[in-house]
Amino acid sequence: MDFATTKPSTTTASITYIDGSDTGVKVTLRHKSHPLVKAYEATATSEQIELSDGNRTQDKFIELLARQAAHRRFTAIEGWEWPKDATFKGDKPELTPAFLSAVCDELDWFRSDLDRHIKNEVAFHPKWASVSAKP
Repeated sequence: MDFATTKPSTTTASITYIDGSDTGVKVTLRHKSHPLVKAYEATATSEQIELSDGNRTQDKFIELLARQAAHRRFTAIEGWEWPKDATFKGDKPELTPAFLSAVCDELDWFRSDLDRHIKNEVAFHPKWASVSAKP
């Protein structure tokens, strides 16, 4: 096998309720090596270094990490599709940082499942996914 062919691609994942049933929400995710994701990681690292230059308090650092986690999720999502009749607090789902944060802040199960998909390295490598699915 030519290792050069094992580069990651985007992946589409279904968000499920905590009981495993399908919500109908599909997310297309970027791999951590995608240029947009890598650019954000560089920014996040710079912010953490800046904060450590003497004005870092525990509260500020926790707030920074929470904001970065939310932005990291948003950067990882290339697109999403919700069922036609789906709303969140009466609003139609739009892929914006504010809307995604509102959903993830209110629905722990949604955030947890999204994070699980973002971290699933095998899903971004179709060749590996088909190999790992074999018994």
